[in-house]
Amino acid sequence: MHVESYGADCEGHAEDVSATGCRLVTPAPLGDRSHLRLRIAADCSPAPLALGATVIWTGDEPPFRQGVHFDPADHARAGAWFDDLAASHAELLHQVRVPDRLQLGARLYVTEAPRQAPRLGDEEAVVLRFACGQPTVAQLQRVLGPDWSRAQRALFQLLGRGTVTLDQAEAADPQGWRDLLAAERPGGRHRQ
Repeated sequence: MHVESYGADCEGHAEDVSATGCRLVTPAPLGDRSHLRLRIAADCSPAPLALGATVIWTGDEPPFRQGVHFDPADHARAGAWFDDLAASHAELLHQVRVPDRLQLGARLYVTEAPRQAPRLGDEEAVVLRFACGQPTVAQLQRVLGPDWSRAQRALFQLLGRGTVTLDQAEAADPQGWRDLLAAERPGGRHRQ
């Protein structure tokens, strides 16, 4: 995805995209309430979608995630673009990873660790470390106490990317993640 803001531009990628907005990941933070020009392209779409958007929330650590709301004037065009995408690739409609709400008794699992550690924010790394122990949401909430509100956003981001799952059938051996997370800590074996 190409992002332009006040003459500066960069490449980023979108997560959790809908016809009215998305979560945008960029190499640097974008200003809260800043107006953007976006160009969204999907490998399976015939043409990119160009539209305006406003940053409605922003993360404060890398990888920088921002919630963006598409300009109301572009909603109809964005809706038509997504309808065309869904019509030609119906399998995309069945990739629901993240529910709107999590039951406190839901158990968390980690999926297969990649060969190289992805860039994680501090809260994501903390949530992922705890998820290696397969806690319930209530146990995670209890352990993180006053940091729970920030940890919730990290948990939903990890669920959205498929790093953490609620489905035991998708669970993998957590040792791979433990090794990656240990290596990424200051004083760990190596940092990349």
